[in-house]
Amino acid sequence: MSIEAKLLTEMDSIDAETLRWLLEFSSWKRRKAPDPGEVHIRFLLEYMAQRVYDYYFIQRNYSHLVPLLKGYDSRYGNVEGLTRLIEDLRMRLPQD
Repeated sequence: MSIEAKLLTEMDSIDAETLRWLLEFSSWKRRKAPDPGEVHIRFLLEYMAQRVYDYYFIQRNYSHLVPLLKGYDSRYGNVEGLTRLIEDLRMRLPQD
């Protein structure tokens, strides 16, 4: 199985509410940051690890979110991986 197929399998295992949060939170943090490069895959992994018990949807999907983010990091790099993830989520999720 290719890495792209593995990433899609992980993404398919995460509910739409959590994917929407991942897209909106990542996009929002990038817009707010003085340097968009400050918001990257490792930042999200640290954020989720610190708040896994604060947000039920993160806890519920944690076993799929971590491999998904690490897969994007491995395939595309720390900063570019988040950019690619945001693009893929925009294409995957229905627009409001």
